[in-house]
Amino acid sequence: MNPRLRWPIATAACAVLCGVALIAPGHVVGAPLNDGLTQDGIIATGNGTAGIPQSIDVISPGQAGSSVNLSIALGQATQTQTVSLDRLGFGRVWWTPLASGAWTINSTGSASVSATTAAMPTVTQLAIPTNPTRMTTLPIIATIESGDLLG
Repeated sequence: MNPRLRWPIATAACAVLCGVALIAPGHVVGAPLNDGLTQDGIIATGNGTAGIPQSIDVISPGQAGSSVNLSIALGQATQTQTVSLDRLGFGRVWWTPLASGAWTINSTGSASVSATTAAMPTVTQLAIPTNPTRMTTLPIIATIESGDLLG
């Protein structure tokens, strides 16, 4: 690569990555994880969409190698998850919000975090080639769009 092009490309890449780093934290919520004695970690998850799996991250170096129980609730709907922490105290579990609203996530200790989920409309389109030949395999192309489809 031409040395005269390296610096502008590197500068542009850095600017994009720094912009993403500044914007991304606003979509993630977290709370300190309390083991009963000291503030020892964090529970973090992003706001999401009802029916779409998302991750809950637990970081607790003081509880490394053990597991943390999470209670995830929205009104009367409750889910429980167990997060196994690795030797560094990091663990991740996937959960699927059943409905839209402000879910509360509580840990074994006294940590609590709230994540908001919303219902999202989707449009699914299936396409196949025209004039297919009998007894041949046909590709089917599926397109799924979600988000604000009206605006």
